[in-house]
Amino acid sequence: MTRLFLTTALVAGLALPALAVQPAEGEKLAENQSYTFWLLDAIKTADPQKNTDVEGSDIIRQLFEGLLNEDDKGAPVPGVASGFDLSEDKLTYTFHLRPEAKWSNGDPVVAGDFVYAWRRLANPETASEYAWFMELMNVENASAVVKGEKQPEELAVKALDDHTLEVRLSTPTPYFPKMVTHGSTFPVNQKVVEAEGDNWTQPGKLVGNGAYVLKSHDLGVQISMEKNPEYWDAANVVMERIKGLTVNDNNVALTRYQAGELDRVQIPAGQYPRLKEQFPDQAISIPYSCTYAYLLNVSEKGPEALKDVRVRKALSYAMQRDVVVNQILQGGQKPAYNWSHWGHRGLPDARDRLCGLVPGRTAGKGQGASGRGRLRPRQAAEADPAIQYRREPQEDRRRRAAVLQADRRRADPEQRGMEGAYRPHAVAGFRDGPLCLVRRL
Repeated sequence: MTRLFLTTALVAGLALPALAVQPAEGEKLAENQSYTFWLLDAIKTADPQKNTDVEGSDIIRQLFEGLLNEDDKGAPVPGVASGFDLSEDKLTYTFHLRPEAKWSNGDPVVAGDFVYAWRRLANPETASEYAWFMELMNVENASAVVKGEKQPEELAVKALDDHTLEVRLSTPTPYFPKMVTHGSTFPVNQKVVEAEGDNWTQPGKLVGNGAYVLKSHDLGVQISMEKNPEYWDAANVVMERIKGLTVNDNNVALTRYQAGELDRVQIPAGQYPRLKEQFPDQAISIPYSCTYAYLLNVSEKGPEALKDVRVRKALSYAMQRDVVVNQILQGGQKPAYNWSHWGHRGLPDARDRLCGLVPGRTAGKGQGASGRGRLRPRQAAEADPAIQYRREPQEDRRRRAAVLQADRRRADPEQRGMEGAYRPHAVAGFRDGPLCLVRRL
C-alpha cells in the first residue's frame, strides 16, 4: 500500500509547519512582527525527549519539527517528511525526508537524527518520562528496550539512507502517523547533544530544526526566540520574534494583557462571558484536546468504600457536569462521560458516547464547544460554538500569524489512540480547558 501526501505547495495554507502561514493576497502585515504570549509555569527543559509539560511543548514545537505536522482538523500533513509509504501488512512505515530540511547550524536533517532521538527516548539511561510513548506507538521491540531487556539499537527504526526512515511496528496501528506529531518523537542533533551534555538546550548551544532559534531564557521569567533562517519553510514564517512570559497567576496575566504586555492570555474561569462582551474580537474559544476528571483510588491502600462499584457509580452520577461547565467555567466546555474528546478527527461532532452512565442522553449542541484559543488577529468565531469552533475558515487560517503550534493541539496522539471506554475508577468531569484573549495585530 502506498500513501503519499499532497505537495507542500498545496497544503501550505493549512497551518502546516509550526509557525508558517500564507497571508491573504494583498493583505498588509504589521511593521512589528513580534509576539508575546503567556506561560503559566517555567520551562523546565527544551529537550524533546525529556520534556513532560504543556509549556515545554509550546516551546519545543517552535524549536523543533517532527516527521509530520497536523492540519486544522488534526490530520497528519508533511513536516520534515514529505510523505510516507505503508506496507501491505500495515507493519512497516517508510518516511521520505525532504532534502531541504536543515538544522539551525546549517547541517542537513537526516534519517539518522530520528533514529538517534527515538533510541534516546526509549533508552532507560535517558530516564525519559515519555519512554512509554514509544511503546504506545507499537514500535517493534519498544517495550523490551524500555524495560532494559534489549539494547536501544534493537528498536525497529532504521535509516535506509539520509532521506529514508523505516519504522517497523509490532501490530497494525492506524493512528501511528498522528503519533509522530508528538514532541517526544522530534529529532535532536546527536553531535550537539553528545558534545554539550545536559547543557545542550541552553541559549547559544541549542541546535534545532524548527521555525525558530532560542535566543535567551531566564528560568521562570521569560524565553525569547527568533526566526530560523535555515528552516526549510522560512519563507512562510511571518513572525520575526516571539517571547513567552511566565506569570504564575492567571488573573495577574490577564491584567498584564490588558496593559498591553501580552498578546495572548488564558481567560480565568468564569470570566469568558464578560470578556467576550467587552472584547468580542479578542475572546476566542476553539477545541483543545483535554479531558478533566476525578480519579478514585481503588488500590489496596485506597478507601474500602471505593472498592464497591456501586459507590463509584454513585459518585459519577452525582457529579454535576452541566453545573461545572455552564455556571462555573462558562466558556463553552462540554460535559464529559468518557475519555475520547468530541473534537477528535473521526469522532462525531457534538456527541459523547455515554457508555451506559446516563442511558438515553447525549451531549447537545447547545452546550457549546470546549476551548482554548489560538492567534486569530482579525475576527473570532461568534455563532453557535458547537458549529463555528469545529473548523476555522480558511481565510482566518491564512490571516492567523500561527504563533504556537501547541495551540493547535486538537488531539494529543496518545489520546487519539485510545477509544474512550468508561473506567469505573474515574469520575469523568468536563472537556477542555480555558479560553484565550488574543490581541488583534
